[in-house]
Amino acid sequence: MADNVSIKDATDATRSIATDDVGGAQVQIVKIGVGGDGVAVPVSTDNPLPVDVGTPSLPEGACTTAKQDAILAAVAGLGDAIAAVTAAVQATGAVSVSNFPETQPVSGTVTVANPVSAVAVSNLPATQPVSGTVAVSNLPTMQAVSGTVTVGNASLAVTGPASNAELRAEALAVSLASAPLPTDAATQTTLAAVLAKLSSDPATQTTLAAMLDAMSRVVSSSSGYAVTPSDSTTTATPPNALWIGTGGDVRAMVGGVALTYKNVPSGSVLPIRPTRIYATGTTATDMVAM
Repeated sequence: MADNVSIKDATDATRSIATDDVGGAQVQIVKIGVGGDGVAVPVSTDNPLPVDVGTPSLPEGACTTAKQDAILAAVAGLGDAIAAVTAAVQATGAVSVSNFPETQPVSGTVTVANPVSAVAVSNLPATQPVSGTVAVSNLPTMQAVSGTVTVGNASLAVTGPASNAELRAEALAVSLASAPLPTDAATQTTLAAVLAKLSSDPATQTTLAAMLDAMSRVVSSSSGYAVTPSDSTTTATPPNALWIGTGGDVRAMVGGVALTYKNVPSGSVLPIRPTRIYATGTTATDMVAM
């Protein structure tokens, strides 16, 4: 059921009464007003509800003025008792050191009779500050170092043993007068022997001449010719490669198999030896057989 209830007033006008639905029953919401006869002031923070708590009783054992006065009187008497205890504690005579800790801080000067053969240090701490000169022979073989080490024209800061990373932190000046050659490396001596062999051995000269002649004939025979694609024409001697002037697809017979090379770029060499360039399936143009 919804909150609030509508009623009719004396003029038959509809009014809404504030209510709260509680388990199906409408409970009217009413503001509290305080004041004397003919006065009704709503209760608020500025006009709180007047409450009279009367005179509450103290709990059992609560502190009262009478008890506080008794405590102050007792504390005032402690001064004399403390003075009496202080006088009794002061003592004279010998004090046994057995009641002290085993170790005590000391200060001042310790005198050692001279001459003396040995002084026991068993009562001193394990480490002591020293001054004067220390012989290097008494130090360990390896020592941590610090400061700056100069290598050539570069300075390398060192703190403790230098690590590989620290050694690589700065470039070091390195002089390499000579380096060993690998096994079987060519030298001026071996090259001179080759030249002497070429100039004195007719058989070697003949072999070189034949090689040069063969190379010359290969170069002179490397002529080209324009390729005209055909679905029927077959070349008995296939070229070594194809120059692609304008790129595209190339369909060719290579080793007895028809193959299509897709998207061959312009100005490139297609390294195949075709016996036929098909007109069907070939879109590349300006091809030259090499």
